[in-house]
Order: sequence, then C-alpha cells, then structure tokens
Amino acid sequence: MIAPNAGPRGTAWNEPSARLHERSILHSEIHPHPNAKLLDQFFSTLALGEATTAGLFYDESARVDIPAIGLRGLSAAEARLLWRVALNDARDLHVQYAVTSADDSGGEVVWIARYTWQPTGRIVTQRLRGRFRIKGARIVEEVEQFSLWGCAQMAFGTRGWFGGWNPFLRSRIRRLVRERLARGG
Repeated sequence: MIAPNAGPRGTAWNEPSARLHERSILHSEIHPHPNAKLLDQFFSTLALGEATTAGLFYDESARVDIPAIGLRGLSAAEARLLWRVALNDARDLHVQYAVTSADDSGGEVVWIARYTWQPTGRIVTQRLRGRFRIKGARIVEEVEQFSLWGCAQMAFGTRGWFGGWNPFLRSRIRRLVRERLARGG
C-alpha cells in the first residue's frame, strides 16, 4: 500500500526511508515484448534506488538527452553517474511508471517521480516521458522529457512560478549538473 502524502514538511511519504514504487507493464498484453520487460526491469531498479544495477542496462555507446535542462549527448558513464547522484539526493523517492509502448527498436515509458527537493524541503511531483532505443537488450538512446517550469514551481514555490520558464534558470541547472558530473557526484 502506498503511504499518503501526509508527512511533515520535507517528507514526501510517511516512511521516509522506504523507496516505494508502483509498476505497470502493458497490462493489455499477456506476453509483453522483451523490450517492455527490459524497461520494466530498468525502472524497477531505479524505483528501488539501485543506481549501479540500473546503470548496467546502458550500452557503453549509449547517449542520453534531457532537453528540459539542455543536457544533450550524455555518455553512458555520465548517465550512470547522474542516476547515482539523483537517487542519493532523493532519499524519499517514490516512482510510478507504465511502459506505454514497446517494439523491436525500443519503447516508451511515462513515469512520475515524487521526492523532497532538499534545498527547500518542498515536495516535487515530476511527470516524465522517456523514449528509449534498445539494441541487443541494452539501452543505446534515452530521451527524458518533463516540464522544468512545473518542477521549479513545486521546488521553489512562487519564485519558481516566476522564474521556472527563464532560460537563465535552465542554463544554471545545466551548469550545476555538468559541474557535479565532472567532480564525480
């Protein structure tokens, strides 16, 4: 059972040490496509906070794009590090996801990440759409899309509402992420 979002300020869930998740893997299919199974396993490991295991799903030649913050062409090593940093920062992470399509070339996942934004103690519910290209049972391309403005509103309140659309904020976040990746987390 999922704990309601009724914890004190700065706690996204009543069990802050638990990594809660829900899953959905093309419920309409009795025998899901192998790429649907792979994406389900990938998101299950992320939901459980297993960044190292999630990193094993990437091919060494993989490229990851996060257009909302202007990150393009992250290498597999950078993507692994980004997940490690993100999962370490979001200690009360809750993930819901659904594999919405899968075929021989890849698949698509819609997912929601709910966590406490540590600098402000505010709860963020981030809605994302991930598109994946898969070869040889490994992720070779990933594009994650979400609304930076929506996240900024939740993370920063009124300041985020006014500044979340601003290109300055996007470039600042991109610079901070790149700096953090450069120093290894």
